[in-house]
Amino acid sequence: MTEASLAVSISRHDYWLLILSTVRYSMGRMTSMPTFCERMIKEQSHALDPAQLLQLAREIGEELTCASGRWKTLGTQVDHNTWSMLALWCVEQANRIQDERNST
Repeated sequence: MTEASLAVSISRHDYWLLILSTVRYSMGRMTSMPTFCERMIKEQSHALDPAQLLQLAREIGEELTCASGRWKTLGTQVDHNTWSMLALWCVEQANRIQDERNST
């Protein structure tokens, strides 16, 4: 079975919990997980509402702040930068969705 042929039915709530859990687990890991999370969230952002995107941004921001006090970075410097940019992207995406909803 190829990756492209895999289709799974899952509720929006369960999908959200999988995304949130993946991000929470991945913060601070010095692996490919920060980049994986960034790609997953950006590719699947259509399944997230603004409040969820803002929650991701808030939780990432809290971990960045905490890590800055303890270890200086959240994972490696590259990981830290990835998380920082993802948090900003989540806020921008949430605002864009809200603006689109308000203009209709």
